[in-house]
Amino acid sequence: MTNRYPTSGAPVMPGPVPRWDPPVTVALLLMLGLLTLLASFYGAFLAMASDACMGSQVCNFTMLNVALIVAIGGPWVVLLAAGVLAIVRMANNRRAFWVPLVAAPGVAIPFFVGAALAMAAT
Repeated sequence: MTNRYPTSGAPVMPGPVPRWDPPVTVALLLMLGLLTLLASFYGAFLAMASDACMGSQVCNFTMLNVALIVAIGGPWVVLLAAGVLAIVRMANNRRAFWVPLVAAPGVAIPFFVGAALAMAAT
């Protein structure tokens, strides 16, 4: 019986990275940074959720603080992870343009999680 998967020989290397990949990746990372700034800016408005606590309504201020931290800081964590992953992929001569595209919805997720926590806290 012959071996279908040869164990000898040189490993198969991926083809060369197109010349357009690094500039497109950098441009997409810059746009991801703008999206992160926008999500973080709107996350700061969740601080106004505590305005409902002025009356007789009892609010969980600890949960409100966590909601603000998630909504403001979460997008920056996603941007940092996407930037590091894109740089590592570019340094290893691999395509990286898809990393900011995949991370873009990931920037919005912490904002919506923070908004849900703020709603639950009031």
